[in-house]
Amino acid sequence: MNINHLRHLLAIADNGSFRSAARQLNISQAAVTKSIKALEIEFGVPLIVRGSTSSSLTQSGRELLIHARSVCSEIDYAADRIRRLSREVDCRISIGTIATASVRLLPETVRFFRTRHPQSILTVVTGFTGVLLPRLLEGNLDIVIGSQLDDPLPAGIRFDPLFSANYCVVARQGHPLGNAKSFAQLADCEWILPTEMGRNTSQFHRVYRNLGIAGPKIRIHSDCPFFFLKMVASTDLVGLYRQYIMDQDVLPFPAALTSLSDFVIADRIGVFTRSQQSTSVTVVEFVENLRERAARLDQ
Repeated sequence: MNINHLRHLLAIADNGSFRSAARQLNISQAAVTKSIKALEIEFGVPLIVRGSTSSSLTQSGRELLIHARSVCSEIDYAADRIRRLSREVDCRISIGTIATASVRLLPETVRFFRTRHPQSILTVVTGFTGVLLPRLLEGNLDIVIGSQLDDPLPAGIRFDPLFSANYCVVARQGHPLGNAKSFAQLADCEWILPTEMGRNTSQFHRVYRNLGIAGPKIRIHSDCPFFFLKMVASTDLVGLYRQYIMDQDVLPFPAALTSLSDFVIADRIGVFTRSQQSTSVTVVEFVENLRERAARLDQ
């Protein structure tokens, strides 16, 4: 049974004629006539008595009318619910982000997005890129804002750069080497590093090789920012952290920035997305706003 045929029957009953029904439905009168004929053939009985100026329903037509109203009402309700659910789901975004972006870029984009989609629900997970990307691949995150990898990207992941970010060396206040002027003076330090910087292929290891000094003494790898900072603030471990975060003075623990003449590590922060799956319109909108704001950061 065609639901539109029932809707045409309702229109005739409500308007009193085929012509008026066709006008309300914005279709031809012939289309309305065809629908009623299809219903009469399907049920095997006349449903409408057609007069010169108006039309009326037969007893069978009136019986069908009761059920047709109920069916169409239920269909309309279901369609409305599906549209609502679709909008709600479409406005749920799960974001993985490194600390740099969570302070420097993400808040403004989230505020903008919330003005456009006040019913949206956003989940923000903070961590290091290497920890977040598996969650993106699994579908638990829609996007990841992270640092460009030295290693090849995992299959199914796309990276679009946003802005540049520098690292700095950090140590606790009063650290014996807190006044060091060159990276070479820190050669014998014990380090706490993000997992990405602890790899032999990382820029951090490259600094050691370029200076011709022995490899670093890495005692702890940590992708937990708060643990990382607490260990730096309460021990003689030396670490690497984002320059921008230090400049914002938002750290929960004091840490001294060591200014080193022979140390430069910078990478690109960008958006990781799944390249083999379609992306919702709202996620695309969110990423586009990130790009616009990031372009201004690099200016």
